[in-house]
Amino acid sequence: MFGMLTRRFPAVLAIVIIGLAHGDARAEPPAAEGAIDASKRAIAEALFDQALEAMKASDYHTACPKFAESQRLAPSAGTSFNLGRCYQVTNRFASAWASFRQAAHIARRDRNDAILGIATTAANTLEPKLAKLIVLVPKVGRADGLQVLRDGVVLSPSLWGVQIPVDAGRNTLEAKAPGYLTWRHTLTIPTEPEVVTVEVPTLKKAPESTAPPAGPRRLAPNATSIPDASRADAAPSDGNTQRTVAYVTGGVGVASLAVGAGLGVHALAINDASMDNCGEPAGLDGPNNCTKEGKALRDEAQQFASGSIALLVAGGVATGFGLTLYLLAPSDDSDTRAPSKSPSAANRASLRVRAMPGGIALQGRW
Repeated sequence: MFGMLTRRFPAVLAIVIIGLAHGDARAEPPAAEGAIDASKRAIAEALFDQALEAMKASDYHTACPKFAESQRLAPSAGTSFNLGRCYQVTNRFASAWASFRQAAHIARRDRNDAILGIATTAANTLEPKLAKLIVLVPKVGRADGLQVLRDGVVLSPSLWGVQIPVDAGRNTLEAKAPGYLTWRHTLTIPTEPEVVTVEVPTLKKAPESTAPPAGPRRLAPNATSIPDASRADAAPSDGNTQRTVAYVTGGVGVASLAVGAGLGVHALAINDASMDNCGEPAGLDGPNNCTKEGKALRDEAQQFASGSIALLVAGGVATGFGLTLYLLAPSDDSDTRAPSKSPSAANRASLRVRAMPGGIALQGRW
């Protein structure tokens, strides 16, 4: 009768049972249970009430986690039973069966006959519907330190070879041990009351590392370190790259110099044009006294002159830098493996660029 009611009227029955369990879940804990922190009990009550509302609305995916957390904070026969009901209607039969049995255990301890009766009946009704998993771990070839995990949780060796009630759905088994490759296997547990058996194979040894030990190389006394010619040949020369950068940088510098010179010439032309509007030609005293038009021309000439100076300085620096890169670039036909008897490139060629009032100074030797 109980099983038929749970299938046909799950929501109605859940509300009735919650009503019965509510008083149990909220009552003061008996002396055997021990005192529960008041803040935890308050949180547990709030979670229970929220789960109750979700259960009434048939929102079981919200209700189940709240019942579970309420039970963890303040264990109660009523909360455990309602958690089992929530699991049952979402087809998590193994979890529901375990919750019903826990509810019966707490109710028996607390002498709560009402919850004890319905929880025991619920567990007994559900037990024939459980799917079960057997994980076989042969003793032959068993690795030292072997661990078997189901869905990331370690499976105690006492459960190896034993029928374990499990919820339907995907399960992932893992077996691992120090020095061995991890074995993984995914299986699907059916909703029917079947027994699924999986045997853990003998783990394979992990390959040993072939990397040489870290640390500095040590040479025997009087030994001579010989450069690796193959590695020296394989190392590409960066001379071409450096020369390419030199060409680009020098080109930008020359272009800046050209534009700066053009702006300077334009500034001079504008300044010459302002002469007719300043000083004596304009009927004013002093060469720097200008009409409005003359002042505007001189301001414009000053702007072009400032731009010209900036471009000339930047162009000179860029040109000098590009020239330096070019002169210091390694030669393509240089033999990097033989010791050089000539001075280093840094000593063989050098160039300095200095910005000076009214121009740029280049100093160098090569």
